[in-house]
Amino acid sequence: MAKQGMPLRAFATINHIQRQNGVKLISGCSDSKAARKFLGFIASAAMNKIREYISESAAFNLLSDGSQARKTNEEKELVLVRIFDEQSNKVRYFTVGLLDIDGDATAGNIKNAIDKCMVETLELREEVYIEKLVACTADGASVNFGAYNGMLTKFKENRPWLLTFHCTAHRFELALKDSLAKCQRFKDIRDLLGNLFSVFNNSGKLKKHFYEVGSSYDIQLCNTPKVAGTRFVSHTRNAVDCVLKNWAGHILNFEDYITTPSCNSNLKAKLKGILKKLKSPEFLRSVAVVKLLLDVLAEMSLITEKKDLFIHDIESSIQSCLDDLNALSINDEATSSLLNKYGLQLVSQNKDSDIDASDDDESSQSVLLANITKKGHQKKKPANRETVELSVAMHLPNNSHEWSGDEVKRDIVEAINNRFSADFADDLLQGFSFLDPATWGDTYHQTYEKIKKIMEHFHTTLDQDGFSRSLVKAEFKALFREANTTFSGQSPERMWTNVFSRRKTKYRNLLRVVSLGLALGVC
Repeated sequence: MAKQGMPLRAFATINHIQRQNGVKLISGCSDSKAARKFLGFIASAAMNKIREYISESAAFNLLSDGSQARKTNEEKELVLVRIFDEQSNKVRYFTVGLLDIDGDATAGNIKNAIDKCMVETLELREEVYIEKLVACTADGASVNFGAYNGMLTKFKENRPWLLTFHCTAHRFELALKDSLAKCQRFKDIRDLLGNLFSVFNNSGKLKKHFYEVGSSYDIQLCNTPKVAGTRFVSHTRNAVDCVLKNWAGHILNFEDYITTPSCNSNLKAKLKGILKKLKSPEFLRSVAVVKLLLDVLAEMSLITEKKDLFIHDIESSIQSCLDDLNALSINDEATSSLLNKYGLQLVSQNKDSDIDASDDDESSQSVLLANITKKGHQKKKPANRETVELSVAMHLPNNSHEWSGDEVKRDIVEAINNRFSADFADDLLQGFSFLDPATWGDTYHQTYEKIKKIMEHFHTTLDQDGFSRSLVKAEFKALFREANTTFSGQSPERMWTNVFSRRKTKYRNLLRVVSLGLALGVC
């Protein structure tokens, strides 16, 4: 009931239904007051469990994100904790509070609210809260990252070892917005996607006519999704995918609808503006270019959304994305191949016959041939799907307006490098690459120096619970040999899972350092 956000009065109804189904329940405990008590006990038990997890962990990472309530306009702060659970060998996230901020959302007020939540509500011992907090992750707002009075700067006042991370997913999205915002053609495409959603959302008659057109041609058409949202890449990519599937359907729908009495002058003007873009061969190729770019970027975007993303994964993932972008060929062959996947083909035909003509022939016209999935065949296997072939007249090509996308590709690469280069140059952060055995090299000495630097930086956090820094070198030397024999060829996650499961006593001190590294949450 609490998870679904149901009102307390629903508890009586749920109890009544359960009794009607023969479930024996305690009498006198089915009203709203009883529900409030039960929820309080459940929340208290959950808080006790979270406190136990944090106290027993080697370290924890605090993650926070602020938002404003729509109805009350009050500032809220969502606070989560990330730990590495050595018992289950898994990263765990816990929501510890959705906090009301007293007064304005200043750095001091937000920090006070978080401190109060951790010490008073969660009842975490103050020394645990101070000593085991090794990192904080937040978005890039100045209230968080202000050099002098930022919230994270205030957290570092009594924790000089604290690492502060600007959320990786947020940074990646900002890098793309920084670069794509410079490109007028991309803005035009975003405007088209937004306008398509807007006209369908505001006109039920147009939307109904759209599906009637699909039924008349017996073709499968899909809803136009909203392009705005917190996940810039995925929302834009989904919208582009949808518009390419519906491209011919949109043209047929709008051309027919503007002739009907239901279409008022304002809507007619909007639809004519949309049709001008849809019937432009150059604009269609530009959309294909954007789709090629987003397909590469979407993989990295999905990686940043993973809950178990580790600090040592970031640089390799970013570099892989940059390599894929640099290797991406954006040319006529690539765009034509992508359009063919959507059953779209641009051809030039003679106006008086079906014979193909050259683009510079004045008697030729540009035609879009579309093979659209037949209605009801979308869920069938590709080999069993039937298609309907349609042809739609397009405007004559204007090659002077061709857009290759190479410039925006270079801007994206530059923006990503600018956003992440500081992390890649930080010696301490680079030291956590020891979590990936592939970086260990032929001798253990160089990697041990990275571990040694981490131990020195986080000595306050590590030097408790019987931890012995002097034994870590011998333990790592022994693990180095095992990594080349017993654990050879295993992924970092698999290897550390096996080490925690089978060698926890043997490598007890080293694994405290590993737990600290795996607890760091970069998104």
